[in-house]
Order: sequence, then C-alpha cells, then structure tokens
Amino acid sequence: MVRELAIADELEAHLKVHGFELDQGIQAINYLFRYQFAHTHDRRARKHYMVFKIAKLRPFLKDYFEVSGHRFVVDEDNGWAGLLPDIDVVPLPTMRVEETIVLLTLAAAWQEGIADNTMVAGGITQTTCDELYTCYQDLFCQKGRTALRPNQFGSILKKFKRRGLVRIDAFEDDPEDFEVDIRPIVSRLAGEDFIKRIQNWASSEEERSDQYPPESDGQINNGHPFTESLENDDSGADA
Repeated sequence: MVRELAIADELEAHLKVHGFELDQGIQAINYLFRYQFAHTHDRRARKHYMVFKIAKLRPFLKDYFEVSGHRFVVDEDNGWAGLLPDIDVVPLPTMRVEETIVLLTLAAAWQEGIADNTMVAGGITQTTCDELYTCYQDLFCQKGRTALRPNQFGSILKKFKRRGLVRIDAFEDDPEDFEVDIRPIVSRLAGEDFIKRIQNWASSEEERSDQYPPESDGQINNGHPFTESLENDDSGADA
C-alpha cells in the first residue's frame, strides 16, 4: 500500500507540473493497457497521447510498464505512443490468422509508400480498402484461392482502426469502399522480417489453408507484438 501511494504521488507530481490531474494520468495508462496505442489524430486518444508526450514522465512510465512485461514507446515525429511486449519477459500472445494476414498486408503497403515516396505527414501511407484487398490477393492468393472475402478484410481493418493502427474515412459515393491511412505503427508490429514472413506464408499457402480454413477459430502465435487478440475488441480509437 505504501509503495502504491508513493507511485501515485510521483505520477501526480509530474502531471501537475504540466497542468494534468492524477485521474488524467491514470486514464491514459489504462487506455494503453486496453488499446495498446494512442495516436494524436484520434479524437478519443489525443488527450491520452498528450500525457505521454511529457518528457520528464517517460522514465517513470517506462519503469511502470516494464513491470508488466511491456516496452513503452513514444514516437513524437509520427504522433503516437504505445506498448510493445518484451518477448524476453512474457511470451508472445496469439492472434487470429486472418488478422495477421491483414497486418502483413498493411505493412507491405506502408513500405511501398516509402519506396514510392508517396508518404504524407506523420509517416502515413494513404490508400483504400479496395487497393489493400488487391494487395492482399497479390501477396497471399497466388493460386487464385481467396481465404478472406472483401467484407471480412474490411471488418478486420475496422478493428485495426480501433487500435489506432489505421485511420478510415468513408467515401460518400461508394459505401463499399473507404479511404485508409496506414500509420507507421504497423511496421513495429509486423517486425523487421515481415517481407520474409510474407514470402514464407505465400509459399505454403495451400498447407496453411487446409490447417486453418477461413471460418476456423484456430489461433496461432505468429511472432507479432500485439498485446492481445483483436477478436473481442469492440471500441477504442475513433478517427
């Protein structure tokens, strides 16, 4: 109890210097534990991100999150803060196969934005759901077999929006498609070897499809640093 009070006092002292109350700091910490990322361009997350921008508070937060097996990361250049599991402390969590496929597709599309020099402010690559689905087919459906239907693909993108990985805007003249801003967070999640993982995945697509068909509830550990599966995530960042 004494230790908990000391932590709260230290947190409150840092916050008050910058005009924040203790409750705001606690809410920001809880937000990261629940949604993993806070982005400055998301209406609900912006106030929490402003807490994480406090430079003098970061050593405290780094130590605080480290106890739970997470690395606390702040990327001011691109406007986000988040948690990445420390794989030396805690095992990597599971993630649905379909979600991993979409994450790797996002990482590939984001990387293409670097190669084409088409990124906009904040390290964002702009595309659409239809274009991403075509990218997915090119990467993972080389034999003409499509494991994910367009509506499934779009549904997973919307789940990623709630985690702050992407920003989505609907087209007024096309309710089936929508604009997608891919944030640089996806490169951290997919890992530096994501291109090799895509190649390996594509080469063994038929075997994987038999083991984990599209309607399967099977989960595997794909070596990505999500803190939990997105399957039951129904709220979060609101672009």
